[in-house]
Amino acid sequence: MSFGHIDEKQRLLAERLMLAVALPGVAGAVNASGFLVVGSYTSHVTGQVARFGDALAQDQPSQAQAAVLLVVLFFLGAFTATALIERAKRVLRARYTVPLLVEAAALLVYAWGAHGHLSESRALQLSALLCFSMGLQNALVTRISGAVVRTTHLTGIVTDLGIESVRAVVWMRDRLRERSVFRAGELVSLFLADPEWKRLRLHTSIFASFASGAVIGPQLFIHFGQIAMLLPCGVLTVLAAFDFLTGLRTRDDSDHEDHRGLPAMAKK
Repeated sequence: MSFGHIDEKQRLLAERLMLAVALPGVAGAVNASGFLVVGSYTSHVTGQVARFGDALAQDQPSQAQAAVLLVVLFFLGAFTATALIERAKRVLRARYTVPLLVEAAALLVYAWGAHGHLSESRALQLSALLCFSMGLQNALVTRISGAVVRTTHLTGIVTDLGIESVRAVVWMRDRLRERSVFRAGELVSLFLADPEWKRLRLHTSIFASFASGAVIGPQLFIHFGQIAMLLPCGVLTVLAAFDFLTGLRTRDDSDHEDHRGLPAMAKK
């Protein structure tokens, strides 16, 4: 579904904000505040696989089973998101509305259950909900961005920042060598247009958003309890409404053009 009064610049701005600001913040808040409740980070699977190995080495089968369950739930979240997106694509409906609302619903169920003293089984169930929601979000953003962006973990982002920072320094050195004196406006213009800087700005925005969510989420949880989860749920609902009204597009909508202006990068 698409409304003609949403012009291209507004659409591109909204999509960039969604990928680089809104969803990383949601993941940061969910991951950090979730740790306060269930004692486990749930926005990536690396730690769970390591936990599985540790549990086997220490002959703790219940811990190993829990780690496997959380990895499976993350997988099921990614599977569910992709299946819903493909289904919506076939029937020509807004592709991301339902996955975003499913993620919001999972977080609402988590908030409803995250109160009082939690038994080990209840904590595992809540962890599974968070892993499912983060797997769903990761697959959703992967489809939107053409595997350019990840919003639920920062290992790849920090690696890219290190690589791109070196490239940025080389870029600056080369530009300064080209002319003895640079007008500030000219340098800024080149900065805004160059793909290297675009990648650096994109990944810096994602890192800052995730970190902000990781700081704000636990603070809100400490002061307001599980009702604080309404904030990320509200963000997801707004994004779902945007997709329903305007129709977000994916990288595979065109084999040759990136509609959001995101730089073409190798898949991770």
